[in-house]
Amino acid sequence: MVAIGASGGGLEALKRFFSAMPAQSGLGFVVIPHLDPTHVSHLPELLRRHTPMPVEQAHDGALVEAEHVHIIPPNALLTIKGGVLYLGAAVARPDIPRPIDGFLRSLAEYQQERAICIIVSGTGSDGTLGLKAIKAEGGLVMVQSPDTAEHDGMPRSTGLVDYVLPVEQMPAALLEYVEHAHLRGAPISVSADPRHDPLHPILALLCTREGHDFRCYKKAILLRRIQRRMGLNRIAAIGDYGPVSPGHPGRAQGPGQGPPDRRDRVLPRARVLGGPRSGGDPEARGGEAP
Repeated sequence: MVAIGASGGGLEALKRFFSAMPAQSGLGFVVIPHLDPTHVSHLPELLRRHTPMPVEQAHDGALVEAEHVHIIPPNALLTIKGGVLYLGAAVARPDIPRPIDGFLRSLAEYQQERAICIIVSGTGSDGTLGLKAIKAEGGLVMVQSPDTAEHDGMPRSTGLVDYVLPVEQMPAALLEYVEHAHLRGAPISVSADPRHDPLHPILALLCTREGHDFRCYKKAILLRRIQRRMGLNRIAAIGDYGPVSPGHPGRAQGPGQGPPDRRDRVLPRARVLGGPRSGGDPEARGGEAP
């Protein structure tokens, strides 16, 4: 499931995104723009011109369907639980409504590592706290390249993200990610024998080069995090997951990859990673396991 947060300038970004998004993706979309609470929204009609997918205004109790686009109505807050959308009244002034944060938090709780959020053009910082909840559960975060956004406040406030892209390039990256084994749940077998354990060489490199020994960590947690990195870096087999050090044999650098710095020299660098104000791997910056 994909949640898209937008504000000022977001209409044009949404048009370009859905024009590039194939109808047969298997994904369900929930769009949370900042709408005028006193006016009827014409966003569903406008987006229908740019996608063959059904586009409708969300209503209380609606089931999110694959290959459908659901849009929050004006003057409402939206949450999701068990695949069902729930509408609540928007907060009254002087409180500041944050509909994107509210929905992303509920999406993180419901979908966990399968949650995906996208932040496009807008002012302010709505969405920043919500995407942190998505990241904490192992979900995917994309933001529009600030230099392509009409208003770059929301894209620049997001912090830790996985992809920073023009909206036209997001659908291709999104589909490549969801087709990876990380989300399909394909298991990686491990062995008690270090000679046949795919984790052993990875943990040995981390211990040797970084001084961190993760051998006592639960293998299920390590594999979950490694599979997520594999998905972000488009790596199909765990045997291909290794250091990107220029001197390491058998590990060629991908297109556009420069010499890695200390933060990610034993981890594969994604082709498009990092936040608008910083690069590198967000989980590596946070000091998490592989």
